[in-house]
Amino acid sequence: MDATLIIAFGISIILQNIFLKVWGPMSRGLTTSYALESIRTGSIQFPLSYFLDFIVAIVVMILLREFLKRTYLGRAIRAAALDRKAAHLMGINTDQVYAITFGISMAAAAVAGIFLGLTFPFTPASGMSYLIIALGVVVLGGLGSILGTFVGGIAFGLAQTLGGYFFGPAAQMFVAYTMVFIVLAVIPKGIFGR
Repeated sequence: MDATLIIAFGISIILQNIFLKVWGPMSRGLTTSYALESIRTGSIQFPLSYFLDFIVAIVVMILLREFLKRTYLGRAIRAAALDRKAAHLMGINTDQVYAITFGISMAAAAVAGIFLGLTFPFTPASGMSYLIIALGVVVLGGLGSILGTFVGGIAFGLAQTLGGYFFGPAAQMFVAYTMVFIVLAVIPKGIFGR
């Protein structure tokens, strides 16, 4: 797995540099007719794109959770993730399951990328910063737990926002990762880790 991870990082660095050469380093965004719309509830006002991000994230997480719990393929994915040899002995084609899982992951990443592009500007090299945030969220919530990822994302976002409010924008990530460090020191598997 280490070699695969290193190869994936190497390919991402190569692709980033190709994209920088082709499209340049300037930031871009996906603009829509509702990009500047906002929702007002009482005295609170927030961008419509943030609300759509939240709703789509909830829908995708619920669909993934139900798929993994209720379908044969979902149970096969969970079994292959827990113990590849045992899953293979039970008649599961683990290579095919890994390929399907990779496809599902790419589809989820594409949805996340589209909504990220609708919300924030991006450059060819901005993916790594979002990857580090996603890693912090997953580790905080606990590996293998969709509910943990949701709770970890909320906690990470609150820590980042409150850290920026009280200590300045430069301290946002420091406060968020300090919280991750403290939680992992107390609960090494994360909030909902198995």
